[in-house]
Amino acid sequence: MLKPGGLFAVEIGYDQSQAVEALFRAAGATEVRTVKDLSTHDRVVLGVKNPLETPA
Repeated sequence: MLKPGGLFAVEIGYDQSQAVEALFRAAGATEVRTVKDLSTHDRVVLGVKNPLETPA
């Protein structure tokens, strides 16, 4: 479980960055980006969990 505003990091296959980034953005995550490994392959998707809605 990750608190709202928490940073997440998910290891991915070298050809999965676009699909995984799209999933997290669709779920409301912010600052989503992919980091490459030492072989310059996409390796980790990072982002920040969306904050909870505050009632009006």
